[in-house]
Amino acid sequence: MTPRPHTHPSSLKCGKIKLQLNGSLLAFKFPHQGNTAIHLQSILKGEVYPSLRHLGFQPTRIIDIGANLGASAVFFHSQYPEAAIDCFEPSSENFKLLSENLSSLPKVSLHHFGLFKEAKEATLYNGQNQGLQHSIFPSAEVSSQGESIQLKDVRQVLAGSIEANTLIKIDTEGCELPILERLAFALDQLKIIYLEFHSEKDRIAIDGLLEQTHGLWHAAVKNPHRGDLCYVHRSLWENSPHIEAQRVH
Repeated sequence: MTPRPHTHPSSLKCGKIKLQLNGSLLAFKFPHQGNTAIHLQSILKGEVYPSLRHLGFQPTRIIDIGANLGASAVFFHSQYPEAAIDCFEPSSENFKLLSENLSSLPKVSLHHFGLFKEAKEATLYNGQNQGLQHSIFPSAEVSSQGESIQLKDVRQVLAGSIEANTLIKIDTEGCELPILERLAFALDQLKIIYLEFHSEKDRIAIDGLLEQTHGLWHAAVKNPHRGDLCYVHRSLWENSPHIEAQRVH
């Protein structure tokens, strides 16, 4: 598949979602593509990444890999306003809107490149219907149009910034498993892991990778090859009387 030039951000028709965020009004900008508006509303309402504040966990750092337009970062900031947030997004059209949407948020750092198991250049294919589907892997969900992007080694980039109480979100249209495998050295520090899986094979491998350190806390599965998962470090729930009382022996 030979990529053709991607759509320039300035040619996109955009709408806005107005939000009250920690006492301030935020106008969240998004392109009118596919079901983008519906999906963004689900994220901002906490339906995709359900809040876990009731566990008493307060992350000091939040890492958003595949930040897209910034909806997940906005939601996480609303839940944990004291945490520093690092957003990684390789798409030029998404990064432009991401920068606009998060410009007023404190403690947010934006990085215009992708993360992967290794450093390399790659083609990021445009989503067939919307920017939420951009992927480095050819599939029925992407078009032949794309752009050349820079991917950096996730371990090298994050080794010095992952802290003891880190929350991480990974939505990279198929790169989730290799990224997590490369971060195996830091699993004890990644207390909450949100991710989307894109194949049943990946989902099974992710379960196996995390079974010693984390438990599956929440899942919304659309079909065997797509779903949103949340894993919580065992130190946050094992030996909890309330949790253990629900075990059926």
